[in-house]
Amino acid sequence: MIKPLFAYHPDETFQKLIKGLLPTFSFDDKENHFYMFLLKDEDPISFIMATKNGPINYLLELIYVKEEYRRLKIGHYSIEFLIAKLRSSGIFYLSVYSSEKLLPFYKKSHFRIVEKNDDIYLLVRNLYKGH
Repeated sequence: MIKPLFAYHPDETFQKLIKGLLPTFSFDDKENHFYMFLLKDEDPISFIMATKNGPINYLLELIYVKEEYRRLKIGHYSIEFLIAKLRSSGIFYLSVYSSEKLLPFYKKSHFRIVEKNDDIYLLVRNLYKGH
């Protein structure tokens, strides 16, 4: 069974899980960060970090899916779990900066391009508007 695990302040359990998934990652325990794992049978298969970017917006800063779970829509499921949690907290928008290579992934998750600077795109998803 796949289930999410959320935290605003990473505890020792989170520290252990992230070291198993991304050994070089270090948590920045700030008030404006939000972390989420997807767990399959208690093992982490994906990780998301988002940062509050205003009163009604979060910026998706990192999404990582364990290699053997890639191309199985785990990234999309991770985003949907994150969105459900953000909606329940009164957040209206989720933004992400992306390279051209990852645009198809984010577009499938209903993000829209709002700005382009050089080779970097800013995409936004309205969490309450229909897909």
